[in-house]
Amino acid sequence: LATAISTAIPEAPVMAVVREVINQVQAHTLENEDWTEALVDMTLRAGGEVWAKEGSTSLVELDSDLIRVAPNTIFTLKRPDEQTRQLDLKEGQIWLNVEGLQEDEKFEVTTPNLTASVRGTRFSVRVDENGSSVVSVLVGTVTVSTAAGTVDVETKGAVAVDASGKISQQT
Repeated sequence: LATAISTAIPEAPVMAVVREVINQVQAHTLENEDWTEALVDMTLRAGGEVWAKEGSTSLVELDSDLIRVAPNTIFTLKRPDEQTRQLDLKEGQIWLNVEGLQEDEKFEVTTPNLTASVRGTRFSVRVDENGSSVVSVLVGTVTVSTAAGTVDVETKGAVAVDASGKISQQT
């Protein structure tokens, strides 16, 4: 009598939940899935993406953190390791309210030319069509790292990063 051995791959844990959808927002739960209409209470796992089209927006809850997705924005949820939550912002802008991280946890936003690492912070990250990025901090501190260096951006501060990774202070 043969015993069946399960070879099913366990599903990745839920990372985020869509809490609000206004107009045309698409998403997919896992990496390499087809885009579908985003719905309130839709769950997203590592590799899942959200795409707010022209004139559209969404609110996504990631544990106790909130992500407001601007029109013309696409990002991917990533979990490089157990302690790190990461958003890969391909284009557009997101506003984030990150609170309640444990001492060993990290929250990062990556763009084509920077990584913004945060802790208990309200901030936004924008990627422009020309490949440049802007990080603006409302409250707290965000560490911005590029190939050209690293800088801490404090409350009410902002930096621009050009496509080559050069960092400049915004006024």
